[in-house]
Amino acid sequence: MMEKAIESVAVPSAITGDGIYDYNPRRNYARVFEISLGVFALIGIVVMSMRLIGADSSQNANVVQAKNDLGALYNATLLLELDTGKGPLGCPLGKTATGRNNEAPLDSACSGIFLTPSRSVCGCGWTSSDIKTWKGPYAEAVYDPWGNPYYFDGDYRPYENRIGRNGTALNNCKTPPLGRGIPVLVSFGPNGNGSNVYDCDDIFIDLSR
Repeated sequence: MMEKAIESVAVPSAITGDGIYDYNPRRNYARVFEISLGVFALIGIVVMSMRLIGADSSQNANVVQAKNDLGALYNATLLLELDTGKGPLGCPLGKTATGRNNEAPLDSACSGIFLTPSRSVCGCGWTSSDIKTWKGPYAEAVYDPWGNPYYFDGDYRPYENRIGRNGTALNNCKTPPLGRGIPVLVSFGPNGNGSNVYDCDDIFIDLSR
């Protein structure tokens, strides 16, 4: 008896564009792996973009919060003046205060916003009668979104961008420097650089009258 010849079946190779399916399992696994890598890479890009957008949004939200806080603190200075006849540091509200001790954080007794004023050396100074008529605290938010206290500065010089405290003025902010001191309530912004630096990310409200 003659044995029946066994016909060999050719396994078609991968061919693109003609609709023939690749029967090679190893090749299929490789293709699935490549597709998976592409999908994961795309997901990574999307997630990174979301994180960047979130960071920007968070920063913008902090700036908005600081501006809102400063508006509320301005109202607090009006109440302080109504009760005591004076603004922060015992100075006439809206007037430039020059000289020593003309700036202080709003969480200090000198400012008169949050704590009972002190008769210690504070700007223009508080008297016993001022302290008796004080009815504060006049504000709750005395710290900015970056965890630093808001300040009163009696002769703040906007946008001078000094090199360190009382250093050389670079005058390189987008907004030109004012060229003179004004009384302000100020947040030192995201970088937290302190008083007498006047750098470009400060957020302040002008109290001038």
